[in-house]
Order: sequence, then structure tokens, then C-alpha cells
Amino acid sequence: KNMEIDVLEATHDDLVAEFHQCPLVQAWEKLGYEGKELELLCDMAMDGDRGIADQMGLTLDITKTIAAGDGCCHSTNKNRYPATTSMLPFSYGSIFYYPHDSGIIWVSYR
Repeated sequence: KNMEIDVLEATHDDLVAEFHQCPLVQAWEKLGYEGKELELLCDMAMDGDRGIADQMGLTLDITKTIAAGDGCCHSTNKNRYPATTSMLPFSYGSIFYYPHDSGIIWVSYR
């Protein structure tokens, strides 16, 4: 299974999800990384996620990480603009973001 995502909340402007597996963390652990080094690698990778979210008009807040030993990555995406703001459709992992007249529709697929 890839990432094992549970969507906890999905509205037109917010998406709260937990990721229960991370292929990057698994690969880094196989290479011998652990502790603070593993957390740093994870944070560096998440900078890419934050950049993608920023370009989409979202704020990404990650409060738990698998790399820190939390058991899951807990993320919250918040739309920085009114629900009527147009966005291009975008897919990230197993989450598909799609704009609609009434706001953002968040669709999870596996």
C-alpha cells in the first residue's frame, strides 16, 4: 500500500489527512538514517510539498510526521483565497484537488 491515506476532514476550503506510510522514510531507513537525520530529510522533502501547496493557493501545515516517530503524518491544507477563486486541477499522491464553482472539491482515490 502506498501512503495509506485517511481523509479526516474535507470541505471546500480545507483538507485534513493522515498518511500512515511513507515510501521516502522507508527508503531512508533502509539506507541507515534515523533520528534527527531522518527528521531533517523528511522536512527537506516536505519543503517541496509546502511549495506545491503555496503555488496552489494553499497553506500546508504538518503537525505530526512518521520520521519523528508519530506513527503518521498529519497534514492540514487550507485555502488562502475565497472559495470562488479559480485553481487548476491538481493531483498529489492519492489526493486530487479540483476547482468547482462553489469552491474546491477534494477527492481521495486509491
